Amino acid sequence: MSRPDLTVVLTTKDRPGRLRQAITSVLEVTLGQADVALELLVVDDGSSMRPDVPDDLRVHLLVHPTSRGANAARNTGLAAASGRWVLFLDDDDELIADGVHALLTTLQAANREDLAAIGVVVAVDEPTGTATWQVPRSLPRGTDWLAAPQMAAGRHAHNALIAPAAVLRRIGGFDEAIQAWTHDELFLRLLLEVDLVAVNVPTYRMYEDPRRPTLRRQHTARAAGIRRTLEQHDALHPPSRRATADLRSAIAQHLALAGDAGGAQREFAQALRAMPARRLTWVRIVRSLTGRHRPS
Repeated sequence: MSRPDLTVVLTTKDRPGRLRQAITSVLEVTLGQADVALELLVVDDGSSMRPDVPDDLRVHLLVHPTSRGANAARNTGLAAASGRWVLFLDDDDELIADGVHALLTTLQAANREDLAAIGVVVAVDEPTGTATWQVPRSLPRGTDWLAAPQMAAGRHAHNALIAPAAVLRRIGGFDEAIQAWTHDELFLRLLLEVDLVAVNVPTYRMYEDPRRPTLRRQHTARAAGIRRTLEQHDALHPPSRRATADLRSAIAQHLALAGDAGGAQREFAQALRAMPARRLTWVRIVRSLTGRHRPS
């Protein structure tokens, strides 16, 4: 096979049913699109049983004998990627073919090595079937990702990213020292290297279910990831009062949920020192005090 346009790095661990759905969604990207050359790298992060992948020249299985974490799995795929551009997919999510093709068309037309494209994430609440769109914005190179305006619903649509493989490798890929807030930390570094163009087309379907254990609810790990992301922010950009306040109060929420009341109080105090009148900080304080947490 000639050099692919796009490498999809699909990370998985012990979810064979969902993995099959994710693989199907990737291969559908090429249906009716003869101009799209695709490579799919399935990276298994220490599953109890070897994943079953299709007998297809476009699909390759890479295996970690023991689990090394999702970011290490993403980096294993990135290191092996042959495509000009890379997209990362979790095994419990799916790609939307029309959106992926729209992003690729944008990148191919621009023909730049310093451009990444991002589409709409469709977040599906599995118990109810309710879907919300996380709509991205275009951002120029040098933008402070954490200080930039939030995307729809207060969440960045960072899963629906297609970025140049060479740039992702040059900046070191994902930070393997953290388990949560991994995309936000990556975008801090990525936006120093590329312009980000938003394409308002559904590209990535993300399934969410509060009954399933996820990193979003592993509160100590999430607090540590947010703290490391804030440290990385301040190393790359002038300190932002808003970013400091928002991240400190998010850390505080997770520490409160982890049972660390003293740590939560200290983080809330730092958030208030950074920006005393920030409404989001006070909302999070009230939620923590009343037990109605809604962590970021």
